[in-house]
Amino acid sequence: MRYSNVRNADEVEGREMIKLRYNMRLRQLGKPAGSIALGVTELRA
Repeated sequence: MRYSNVRNADEVEGREMIKLRYNMRLRQLGKPAGSIALGVTELRA
């Protein structure tokens, strides 16, 4: 059993971003986990 507010980063939709010569993937993780006051962002370059 898993708590309803626990999310695996792979379950959250991300977006691709290109800045100068870098490709990045951003995922907003706070809201999908039910957070109201805390934001969490995963950035992979």
